[in-house]
Amino acid sequence: MNPDLEQKAESATAEVATINSNPKADFSMNLINSKGEKVSMEKFRGKVIFMNIWATWCPPCIAEMPGINKLYNDVNKEDVVFIMLSVDQNFQKAIDFNKNKGYDFEVYSVDGQMPQMYSSQSIPTTYVIDANEKNCPNPFGNGGL
Repeated sequence: MNPDLEQKAESATAEVATINSNPKADFSMNLINSKGEKVSMEKFRGKVIFMNIWATWCPPCIAEMPGINKLYNDVNKEDVVFIMLSVDQNFQKAIDFNKNKGYDFEVYSVDGQMPQMYSSQSIPTTYVIDANEKNCPNPFGNGGL
């Protein structure tokens, strides 16, 4: 027996188990966009969702915005939805920030409660939900993009 091969096999098995245990996304969240329109996350079911939780007062959030805007402009909008979810107490600050910076993506605020699975102790935090409604194994946080 080769101990290196056994360790690699165990690692691969653990990765498969992690991938297969990704929780289903929670689509119960209701949002408000910059125009004041209510949007249910349910509307985005079946698409890849890039959800970034951010705030205007968060330097790492601000630092990653240009890269997110470039990504937004580089992907097919038919297949990928961006939910740029502001946690600012005053949502108008996020709307004004987005407009002043000239970013192309829509900004949202939570309308009601944020589902527990999207709660995070730090921002920025990014979740990627695949078209099969599974969360990626781990959220990206603190400027991890």
